[in-house]
Amino acid sequence: MKKILDIVLWMVLTGGLLVLLGFALADYRNTRCSQVEIVLSDSCTAGFIVEQDVRQIIVNHFGVLQGQLLDSINTDTLESILRNNAYLSNADVVKSITGIIRIRAEREEPLVRIVNTAGEGFYMSRRGSLLPLSPDYVPRLPVASGAISESYHSGACYAQYIVDKPDASPRSSMEALHYLCTQLASHPVLSKHIVQIYFAPDGEIELVPADGSHIILIGDVSNLPYKFRKLLAFYRAGHNEAPGGYSVVNLKYSNQVFCKK
Repeated sequence: MKKILDIVLWMVLTGGLLVLLGFALADYRNTRCSQVEIVLSDSCTAGFIVEQDVRQIIVNHFGVLQGQLLDSINTDTLESILRNNAYLSNADVVKSITGIIRIRAEREEPLVRIVNTAGEGFYMSRRGSLLPLSPDYVPRLPVASGAISESYHSGACYAQYIVDKPDASPRSSMEALHYLCTQLASHPVLSKHIVQIYFAPDGEIELVPADGSHIILIGDVSNLPYKFRKLLAFYRAGHNEAPGGYSVVNLKYSNQVFCKK
């Protein structure tokens, strides 16, 4: 008898739960969007894309979301549209049962501005992706030019150079540029000191400081942290401005810094 009562009780509880879930589902299907919350991944107010831009993208594709039935808003499509924006590296969209749509978007972080051999300008991000120029935002970044033949195209990524492999070498000037700029950006002194990067036709890389007083020749990007340490030691020796009247500071060779008048 007790076993029968347990079975009946279980069936009643299960049935009650299903009824409650049914009411909740019906209520959710009638819930309308009450608010759209947008959170960008960084605290900077300026950038290639800001919160208002994201809201405008949503309006362009979906209209005003507030007032629309939650069940009619395709969050997968919205995520795909945002992720395809050149200035966003990722986006996640979720609905809440209270009618709020929450969007978290990650902005691309520009690393360097590039001017290729055809005179075309674009940016490379910290992730190695390419970003188009923007009429609304011009960040202060080093400018790379010279023998760079690659053009802007969406979907390209040049963060492939693996420096911890002994035989690793960049497959293109763009991979070398990405590695060089990530190293510069992480350096508290040189990130403010270097404003131009030039790729010579023979593959040699030249850096130009903000005062333009001399050229820093690094050759390729091999042993780059060591070359930077040599440069800092050279500056600390009292050669940080127009070093001794030299026009070229050559860091290509191990254990030595060669200078040219």
